[in-house]
Amino acid sequence: MYRLGHTGIALLVLAPLAYVLGEAHKPLLALITALGVLAIEPLPDLDFKLPFLDHRGVSHSLFAAVCIGGFLALCGWFATDQLAPALASVFTTVSGAITSGATALQSVTPSGATGRFADLFRTIADGLSWISTQLQGLDRQLVAEYGCAIGTGGILVHLLGDVITVSGIRPLLPISSQRVSLSSLRANSTLGNTGLFAGGVIAIAIVLSLTVGGAGIAMPADLSPIGAAHAQDAAVDTQNDPMQINSTTANQTGAQTASQNQTQNASSATATVEFANQTANGSTVAIRRATLPEGGFVVLSNDPYEEIGLLEESMIAVSQPLSPGTHRNITVNISHSPPGGYQNQTTLNTTSDYSVGLYRDSNNNSRFEYVTSAGTNDSAYEVDSGTQRRLASDAASITVPGSDTPTPNASVRFTDQSVTDSTVTVRSVTLPEGGFVVVHNESYFRSGTDPTQTAIGLSSYLSAGTHRNVSVTLTNGSVQHEQTLIAIPSRDTNNNHTYDYVRSDGFQDVPYTAGGEVVTTSASVSISEGPSPTAATSTAASTDDSQPTAEAASSEGDNSGWFSMNPLIIGAGIVLALVIIGVVTLSRRA
Repeated sequence: MYRLGHTGIALLVLAPLAYVLGEAHKPLLALITALGVLAIEPLPDLDFKLPFLDHRGVSHSLFAAVCIGGFLALCGWFATDQLAPALASVFTTVSGAITSGATALQSVTPSGATGRFADLFRTIADGLSWISTQLQGLDRQLVAEYGCAIGTGGILVHLLGDVITVSGIRPLLPISSQRVSLSSLRANSTLGNTGLFAGGVIAIAIVLSLTVGGAGIAMPADLSPIGAAHAQDAAVDTQNDPMQINSTTANQTGAQTASQNQTQNASSATATVEFANQTANGSTVAIRRATLPEGGFVVLSNDPYEEIGLLEESMIAVSQPLSPGTHRNITVNISHSPPGGYQNQTTLNTTSDYSVGLYRDSNNNSRFEYVTSAGTNDSAYEVDSGTQRRLASDAASITVPGSDTPTPNASVRFTDQSVTDSTVTVRSVTLPEGGFVVVHNESYFRSGTDPTQTAIGLSSYLSAGTHRNVSVTLTNGSVQHEQTLIAIPSRDTNNNHTYDYVRSDGFQDVPYTAGGEVVTTSASVSISEGPSPTAATSTAASTDDSQPTAEAASSEGDNSGWFSMNPLIIGAGIVLALVIIGVVTLSRRA
């Protein structure tokens, strides 16, 4: 086909994928995917300009698709591993400089046009900071796989446009010269090219009307990057429940029914929050994801959220009110202090570990009143943690360039839980010089007990910094009944990444201490009788700037079931086939 026809086929192929991503509230990913495929798809026709290539030769083969996919996979891997951190650092530095300039500008003339310019500069700085956070959250394996899919898919889309012509292609070059042609349609057919392009444009228009024009994506309140991000955050990840639909009364309108289903589905979710390690300019921080079944707020603190009963003195900033459901890439301005709070700071000045917790908007007034009401209003979301209840929260390390970085003390958090697959999970551990988490049985605290004889579990080696959700493997049969276990952060004194405390009779890899005492924490552990969930993955923080694991990223965005079960995909494929067959038939008659 000619360029018009190839573009039409690409749009027809992209339409169902764009719909799926739009319904999943991922319009930015849909746009990037479409642009990527449209950019790669014309590459095979470069054989017109390259003297060493024959037209519709090896450049129009499956071999070319694999080569381009592999090349983009390598580019994605390298860019994420080398280029993304450098760009993130540049964006953070520029963002900090713009923020400082805006503050200085407003201090000179705080009102009038100058003040508006200062606000504009802050918006730009917030946008750059948001981009920096996104770059730091990239997982190189996922980016490489995405690059491979775009490269391979783009070439295959082009081959689809040529295999339906009378000249066909030789897809198995250089192994075989067998030509494949699916019709007698000529590549220069005006009707064929125009028909395919029109069909593609119509398909994309339908997708846009169903997603952007409908309830799929809320339009942003402003055009700034932060405003757009907040608008996408407001999109709620819910699915209709037929039982709930049946429970509505007959006189309700369709819009009321959809609204009620969305609220009920959100309320049945579990409150969760994901806070990733990041480098920030000090004026904003980014929350990767938060699920608030009843809506509410995300609150940043400089102390770890442990059990219910957080001290108000540790609260630093609170997010804008969030609607019920799941929100992604939430930006919290540090200057937005909780009303009645004690911190009242405009920027983060210290590189350290911070925590975020979830709170309700119990009186639905869009104001955070937990502090001013002494905990009566806007109560915290709670989650189960063994025999205790704790705040729905998460912790991460925030690096503020140019700030003082205090040397952290060793610490460990270990909550009540059930043994799963002979493993327990330590909620977080800080190892200033790296080392291990060692779990001992309840006889560790008994007088006269040799600590080299009480160890029953050991983590893998952990680099210096703070780690969360560390999986510790227990020796088989070490926990037969409910008991108290003790978690201890230990050093790697000989730097061989092997735990030698027992082997050296307590001489090497000794525990971390504070004030002359071994750093310990204990938790009640019982035997799990249910199915075994997947063990949590240790996520390194602080000094090694580790990225989220590929498992975590794929669990968040695994949509493989859509392509195998979604009737829309099957229907779109049938429509695409009918369009191509119709164009070919009309072209023959013409």
